[in-house]
Amino acid sequence: MLVKANSLIRLFILLVTFYSGAVLADIDKTEAVKKVSQAYPGKIVRVQSTGDGFRIRIIQKDGRVITLFVDKKTGAIQKDE
Repeated sequence: MLVKANSLIRLFILLVTFYSGAVLADIDKTEAVKKVSQAYPGKIVRVQSTGDGFRIRIIQKDGRVITLFVDKKTGAIQKDE
């Protein structure tokens, strides 16, 4: 019985390790644009890929132009000033 429990635990750890890699995959350009569109209404006029993320320029409804940075690893959005 103990051997069976140890095998199940090892299998569980293996599966968690395998699937956690898929969850932590980098986001792509389409996902970055979608995240920014949901958080900042306006018209996206430029998307530029950098080594570690994306710079996305938006014209907001009030006419202001803002540039945002989306991190490829985390998906975090920051105003690029």
